[in-house]
Amino acid sequence: MRDGTMMKTVVRVTWRLLAVCLVVAALTAAVFAVTKEPIESGERARKEEAMRLFFPELSTYAEEKTTASGVNALYLVKDKDGGALGWCVDFSGNSDYGGEVAMMIGVSLEGKVTGLQVISHSETFIDRYLDKSGCYTGISAARGSDLSAGATLSYNAVRNAIDAVEQMGLGGVK
Repeated sequence: MRDGTMMKTVVRVTWRLLAVCLVVAALTAAVFAVTKEPIESGERARKEEAMRLFFPELSTYAEEKTTASGVNALYLVKDKDGGALGWCVDFSGNSDYGGEVAMMIGVSLEGKVTGLQVISHSETFIDRYLDKSGCYTGISAARGSDLSAGATLSYNAVRNAIDAVEQMGLGGVK
């Protein structure tokens, strides 16, 4: 008799846990459905704002196909007359200390990196290489940064991204 009572208790607890799990799953799905579009819209706006830092005269941009490693999206940026201004590369890289660094990289029509904005990161030391708008300040420096800073590994994601984008050969668009 005791085994039968214990079995009923286990079944009853199992059904209760299943019900709680189903309610939590339904609530999670509802929150995702409600927040998905605003989050995507905010992300698009943030990326477009980053593109405008490099190309203030930006009127339109078109996503181009690429299979380059680390590249989330490649955009050809155009002015109001439809003339190409350059490229913007949505790039994700990993720092040597760990953590992903999401960046928008501006590239001239000649294929040279003209600017880089860190959109998001979980890095400790990378902020020392960024200005108040999140733009990387070492692009024109000989090695791109102050190597004596003691945090050289933090900016490797940025340097590797610049090197990868310049090797993509984006120059030549008119």
